[in-house]
Amino acid sequence: MNQLMDQVNDKIDKVVKQEEKETILVLIGKTGHGKSSLGNTLLRRDVFEVSDFSTSVTKFAINHRDDNLVVFDGTENNPKSMEFNITLQQLTMILKGCKKGVTAFVLVFAISTRFSKEEIHTIEMYKNILGEDFLKTNGVFVLTHGENFDCKYTFMEWCDKQKGPFEDIYNECNKRVVLVENKATDSKMLEYRDQVLGLTKNLTEPYTMNNFNRNKRSRKKPVLNGKLMI
Repeated sequence: MNQLMDQVNDKIDKVVKQEEKETILVLIGKTGHGKSSLGNTLLRRDVFEVSDFSTSVTKFAINHRDDNLVVFDGTENNPKSMEFNITLQQLTMILKGCKKGVTAFVLVFAISTRFSKEEIHTIEMYKNILGEDFLKTNGVFVLTHGENFDCKYTFMEWCDKQKGPFEDIYNECNKRVVLVENKATDSKMLEYRDQVLGLTKNLTEPYTMNNFNRNKRSRKKPVLNGKLMI
């Protein structure tokens, strides 16, 4: 694990040097929902290795083309006993490196997938680490695999009709939601990028290390099979 953290630190150091003028996005969510594909769409180049539902490849990348966007894909598909600690370490290092804070946390979810206990667990884990209101203040909800969306309603009408966990997240993000296709033309990719970045402009303040530290007292250690995961 220490070797992984050293590699992450080296990559974050490179990002920090260019931080002054960037929009900084952190992609969050379970493996297999299209985070890496979305990262490539946002950066307009293939820098993240796309994985399937059983494999996770964590990479950190900066957009060298227009030099104003940084995208972190920092979620690993770890065993439950390691998931909290590794995610906490990754987010800590990202926030320490990004002195001016993270512009937005982009929650990525495949529209063709139902919210399972695993997805709900992941969202609760992020709330535990980042704070109960982080989606309200700095969340953008991106639904991937839009090519599978087939409905008589428009996408926003469909969103307004959803119930349960989807409705909760949709409202917490103040309806900051975008539908993207994983296999899109260059023009479509640029359109999706503009939509996501456009939503981040509605956010008033970046999420900084100060926000992170304020939540430290209320952060709970996860329990697995009756044992406290330290």
